[in-house]
Amino acid sequence: MKIDNKAGFTLIELMVVVSIIAILAAVAIPVYINYVYRSKQVEAKTLLTTIKLEEEQFRAENNCYTLNVTQLSDTNKMYPNNRYYKTAPTFQGTNSAACPNASQLADDFQAEVSGSLASGHAADWWGISDVISGPVHCDGRASYTADQTNACAGKTTTEMEY
Repeated sequence: MKIDNKAGFTLIELMVVVSIIAILAAVAIPVYINYVYRSKQVEAKTLLTTIKLEEEQFRAENNCYTLNVTQLSDTNKMYPNNRYYKTAPTFQGTNSAACPNASQLADDFQAEVSGSLASGHAADWWGISDVISGPVHCDGRASYTADQTNACAGKTTTEMEY
């Protein structure tokens, strides 16, 4: 009596398993990359929200916004320790008689930060100003609301990001 012991998998079964794994990977990898990218952007949002808070505190005490990052204590401590948005925030503003020192104080402000989130990709820009309530992603498109016009200091924005 001859016993036929077939152990193992057929080539078709292995190909089906490999194709299922490939389909799952094709769906999962882009989702994961997007998740990582958005989690890195939280750093910019945190920095700009801190700038907005400190600028409003400074204005409450001095009747003007500051354009000097060293006068914002928490912001000045935060950005050098950032992992992705290491460049110093840049500030712009306009001046009037109420704020006599044009180089340091202004009636309004716009601040922006940039960072490199992935090698080989363009810098990621975020901005905030005195007229909007939260950070704005400056992604280079041509559509923006009136409140977002100056938030990115010449760069255009698409949507509010809170």
